[in-house]
Amino acid sequence: MPVKKRRPNIRSNRPDLVNRLAAELDRDSQDKIAGVPDIYEDYVPRSDRFSVTVVWDAWHDVLPQQRGKTIMDAYEQSNRREDVVNINATLGVTPSEAAKLGLLVSETSK
Repeated sequence: MPVKKRRPNIRSNRPDLVNRLAAELDRDSQDKIAGVPDIYEDYVPRSDRFSVTVVWDAWHDVLPQQRGKTIMDAYEQSNRREDVVNINATLGVTPSEAAKLGLLVSETSK
């Protein structure tokens, strides 16, 4: 069977979320602030490549297809723009979606 190539035209229509996520990427403090996303970067061994998972209540009204683009746009807007070429996957989920997928791992169990 031939491979079908698709190039979806997905745009982030949420500049407010891009701005908030970019601000969180630029924030130096590790202190948890209510309402800000939890950002996880999972690095591929022996490489600079990584995947990004953003757990955030703000995703509840954003289509899943737009969440990844929002994350990429935030990295491009932040002081981390040089890292964009190393991102191999993005996932934006709400806390309840993350729990259903088994993505929430406590820091003590790592």
